[in-house]
Amino acid sequence: MKTFCLITLIGVLQLICAKGIQAQPTQTQLHQIELMKGVTGDSKFNDYKKQLDIENFQYFINKGENRKIQDSKNLKVPKANQLKSALAMGEKLDSTIWESWDTITNQWVSMYKNEYAYDTKGNQTLWIENKWNNSTSKWVGISKYEYTYDANRNQILYIVSYWDDATSRLVFYQKDESTYNANGNNTVVIYYWDITTNQWVGNTKVERTYDANGKCTLDAIYNWDKNNSQWIAYNKWEYTYDVNGESVLDIYYMWINDQFVPFDKCEYNYDTHRNINIGINYEWDFNNSNWVVYSKTEITYDANGECTLDVHYVWNENNSQWIADHTSEYTFDTNGNLIVYIESYWDNAISQLGFYQKYEFTYNANGEDTWVIYYWDIITNQWIAYYKCTYYYSEHSMIFNPEKLNVYPNPASDYAVFHINNISDSAKIEIFDNQGKKVLEQKLPVTGQISISHLATGLYLYRITNSRYIYTGKIIVL
Repeated sequence: MKTFCLITLIGVLQLICAKGIQAQPTQTQLHQIELMKGVTGDSKFNDYKKQLDIENFQYFINKGENRKIQDSKNLKVPKANQLKSALAMGEKLDSTIWESWDTITNQWVSMYKNEYAYDTKGNQTLWIENKWNNSTSKWVGISKYEYTYDANRNQILYIVSYWDDATSRLVFYQKDESTYNANGNNTVVIYYWDITTNQWVGNTKVERTYDANGKCTLDAIYNWDKNNSQWIAYNKWEYTYDVNGESVLDIYYMWINDQFVPFDKCEYNYDTHRNINIGINYEWDFNNSNWVVYSKTEITYDANGECTLDVHYVWNENNSQWIADHTSEYTFDTNGNLIVYIESYWDNAISQLGFYQKYEFTYNANGEDTWVIYYWDIITNQWIAYYKCTYYYSEHSMIFNPEKLNVYPNPASDYAVFHINNISDSAKIEIFDNQGKKVLEQKLPVTGQISISHLATGLYLYRITNSRYIYTGKIIVL
């Protein structure tokens, strides 16, 4: 999750820096800060919530697709065939096509098409954005994103170019250079292309620090002071984890009057299955120098560990109670695929929650995903479709790691430890019974320890995906 947060963080920083730093952040910038930190919990609590702002629609597309590109696609198959498919070839996002509903012709019309390319190790190397030209009935390129990696699969270079209608060619816009030290800490320097001098100009720097468990503990942001030719502090995020490697506290600071001052923070609580179930947000009261609670999110899960409901509340100081502000509801099919997502917001006019937005997801036999996005028409009291996106995938090999995996105790009864070096944030474990039915799927913590006390006595197969490597084996439950 932190990897994605850094991608989002850098992207928003680029947007802010491009517009210039202001003494007092605007409401839009404050909202972008929330997206950067993941502190609001909305980005942390669910993977499917999207902020649909028509003026920033392309950012929504970019954020959603970046999320899906990070890892191989989860195969959508009947549960009886899960083991067979879990050990089969992975797939990568090949392209996406976005369409909008034309209310005049009553049909879907093309808007955007995004295409992706990967190297032999599965790293994304290219992303091309196209828009539909109604006059020529052709796709026209509008931007290009290029990625370069070192031998350890760390991203070291990221270049953005966009189509300039005036010169009819792609021109540079932005470049990110990343370096890594022996401790795994990395620094990203963000440059912008100066069209006057035709050279890259440094603008922003992000220094990211990790602990011994590979968890990010600090993101420090600097801006380049061209008058004094030095980096100056701008803001920072500090992250704290529990013994299981789960986030328990994020604090965001801003650089004011030559010192870091707290701005806001989020505290996270977990249920017995180690799912985040409560996140409480605080903001710093500069007048009284203390934290003041202002919002929280509560999350409900089903028996399969899927999030089915999250409710966001705001704190009412007048009557000292929580007021429901908006909700997100999730519905899954029998294969664990998300099929419906509904957002509702508090309507002051009727003093109750009212529908706002709905996503419907479908999956066909070819493995293609389609989203249809609706808004709630308060006049007709019905859902109106307005956007659709189809995801297309192609096969991409996964690497079965020959490195020996230590599992202990084995046989086991209450818990088992799966010892792997360098467990990634996205690592997950799946366990299947001898009929091939998946009986457990969860994130693999940095400790490698999971509970198996709920499993019946018998022989099981496990599959661990860590970055792009796969480990398989057997475990006996007593």
